[in-house]
Parts: sequence; structure tokens; C-alpha cells
Amino acid sequence: MNRFFKIITIILVLLANCAPSCVDEHEIALREDAVLEEARHNIRREFESEYLSGASLLAFENAAKQKLTDLSDYLNILADTSLDISFREKAGEMVQGIFISENVFISIQTEGNDGPMKTDVGHFVKLETSGKISTPPFSFDSIVTIVPLRKSKGESFTGKLSFIQYFFNSSQTKHNNKVKRQADFYLLKEIKIFDSDTLRAWNVLLGEIR
Repeated sequence: MNRFFKIITIILVLLANCAPSCVDEHEIALREDAVLEEARHNIRREFESEYLSGASLLAFENAAKQKLTDLSDYLNILADTSLDISFREKAGEMVQGIFISENVFISIQTEGNDGPMKTDVGHFVKLETSGKISTPPFSFDSIVTIVPLRKSKGESFTGKLSFIQYFFNSSQTKHNNKVKRQADFYLLKEIKIFDSDTLRAWNVLLGEIR
């Protein structure tokens, strides 16, 4: 009988010690869920907001400039025949993903280069990947906004960038062969997957380059 009471006593002590811990863990889990839900709400509110402040529009304009810089990197990889074709094909996918459509026309070559002076993005990527054209190494510099983002059709905004395209010589240094260009850019809502949620988030995409 004494042994039975000892066992009961031990069980009660263990339950007493465990109870606060179990409650604490439950409360912590509830708080973490609440924080996560609040974070999701804030992200949804930020990305799906119908109103964009001047600061937000400026941030998206800077994002467009960064995408133009990224584009030059991807295009140089695409044109580099010394690289494995898988890298070049991936770069081609990234190039097309930067534009609002693969049917957008771009002009990034100079007089005397092989291939058309102006072609749509999808066709340009195919020509570069197959080696039918070869664009010399270049960079986009002095990128500035000449037309700030303005409301367009529906929920979209449009703007325009100006920049200089510098071509490199055989020693990989800039030379006098440079072209001043302009690029349209767009801000519009796209479907984005966030965790298990689907958001209609703002996204910046490039348009025609001329």
C-alpha cells in the first residue's frame, strides 16, 4: 500500500511540474501564431495596397533601375559563348522574366553588328542562344528617371528611364562606342505565392528599349 501511495505521489508531482510548462508552451505557440498572422496581414496590406505613396513609387522606380542593371548582366551571360549552354539558357529565361512581355521590342546593338537592330525579346533570346547573333560585352550606366511613374490603365503605372549603353573593347574596358537609350517600365499587380497564401502584389517590369 505504501508503495502505491509513493507511485501516486510521484505522478502528482510530475503533473504539477509539467502543467505550467505545458501551459507556457501553449501560450508561446499561440503568441507565435498571432505574430505570424500579423506579419502576413501586414505583408498582404503592403503588397496589395491600392494606394501608393510618393515614397513607394520612388522605391519602385529604383527597382526598375536595378532591373535594367540586372538585364545587362543577364544579356552579357546570354551572349558569352564560352559559358555552358545551360547557364546561357537560364540567363535567357531571366531576361524574358524582366520584361512585361516577350513580344516587347528591344534595341541594344550598334550599327555594324550582326542581326537586326531591333527585335522582340523572345526572338532576340533565341538568336543569341543559337549563335545567330553575337552582341559584344556592354554595360548600362547613368540610369535616370525621365518620366516618373504615373497612373495608366486600370491598376497599372508607367514610367520611362534614360541610360547610356557602353560597349567594351577586347581588353574589357569602355571605349567611345556608346549609345544613349530609353526604356519604358511598368508597375502592375501580379499573382504571387506567399507561403500558402496567394497575393496580388505590385511588380516592376521593363518595356520597350530604344
